[in-house]
Amino acid sequence: MKFKNTQIEFMKKIGISIKQKNISNSDIILIEEKVSEYLQEKGFNEDYSPNQEGEMCESILDML
Repeated sequence: MKFKNTQIEFMKKIGISIKQKNISNSDIILIEEKVSEYLQEKGFNEDYSPNQEGEMCESILDML
């Protein structure tokens, strides 16, 4: 799995630091937990449609 630079920068912004070449199972679990939590807390507009950050979260979760 190869994340785009924008996805990597977003993950860094929310506190996830991974090595792109050797993503372990524990890295995947960490990414899934943190990105899912961020999506739930800050990823939706008032009408429950994904905002820009929510779409980024969804794109990362889709890769897992």
